[in-house]
Amino acid sequence: MTDEEQDKIIEEYVPANDMLEDYEFSRIVYYKLAKAGLENVDKLSALVDEMDNPRAYEILGGFLKNVADINDKLLDAQRKNQVLRQEEAIKRAAQLEAPQKHAQLGFTGSTKDLKEALHAATDVDFTEVEEDGTDSP
Repeated sequence: MTDEEQDKIIEEYVPANDMLEDYEFSRIVYYKLAKAGLENVDKLSALVDEMDNPRAYEILGGFLKNVADINDKLLDAQRKNQVLRQEEAIKRAAQLEAPQKHAQLGFTGSTKDLKEALHAATDVDFTEVEEDGTDSP
């Protein structure tokens, strides 16, 4: 993804309830912050060397810690994204494996009505079945 595409996503971002979109937005922001921090480490280090001030070295140390923390947050966001994707995959698999619920599972009516309904639904002739459940010869 190019910087222009990332900028476009950031500009067009609208908060949503989709965790994957939120992850993508956060990842882009953390990535840009980490990249900017790394680009400025050399400049800040050179400036601190010129100043030769203990407080400047302390600020440089804090800056480096912040860049490292941003990197940790980026990796943590990646781990959380993997967990979210696995949870969604498990939910989808469970939905596919779950038995389908039927609105009506019972039949209300007489045996004659049931025979007629079955005969209408299939081409089997149920008139030859005796009432004790055995076939007539």
